[in-house]
Amino acid sequence: MTVKTWVADELVFKSTKKYDNPFEDVDISAVFTSGKQKIVVPGFWDGDDTWKVRFALNKEGLWNYTVTCTDKENIGLQGTGKVECVKYDGEYEIYKRGFLKTEPNVRYFMYADGTPFFYLGDTHWNMFDEEFDNGGDFDCPSHFKYIVDKRVEQGFNVYQSEPIGARFDISDGIDEKDVEGFKLADKYFDYIAQNEGQNTRCQRRC
Repeated sequence: MTVKTWVADELVFKSTKKYDNPFEDVDISAVFTSGKQKIVVPGFWDGDDTWKVRFALNKEGLWNYTVTCTDKENIGLQGTGKVECVKYDGEYEIYKRGFLKTEPNVRYFMYADGTPFFYLGDTHWNMFDEEFDNGGDFDCPSHFKYIVDKRVEQGFNVYQSEPIGARFDISDGIDEKDVEGFKLADKYFDYIAQNEGQNTRCQRRC
């Protein structure tokens, strides 16, 4: 497979065994290596018999990966492979310069390449309470998308939220219903991460 620098992608694995509690009973982990560089990424259960490893690579070139499983008998959740990473060619600074970091005795955020990052954020507190494809009381395809598009237009580069109204509850463990809620949350975050400012117009209905 081919991926782009700093852009998230996934490896998908199918379990050859059934578990009473998949979230608790088994774990998988992937190790990506390129030259002397190594990145370790935990995998996660994605419902039914599916596990995934979500990763982002930080330099161009050929990467080898090895996936291991705590259940050595489950051959579906382990293996090896290769990933070709090419340079990101889009417009977003976060993918051109790399994820944010801090350095000792430096009083500002910076991209991975050392470029200073000016944090300009807004908080959408009840993001998950709004339908992904429904404007509700507003005359537009999606109130959520309108707010994201508007913040892009205004020059914000950080989008903050809380899991208010989220369709998952991890207080009593994680089951299939929670996983479906995580997948829905992924849609919201993916729209934010890949947004190009569609400039959706939205007006309140009278």
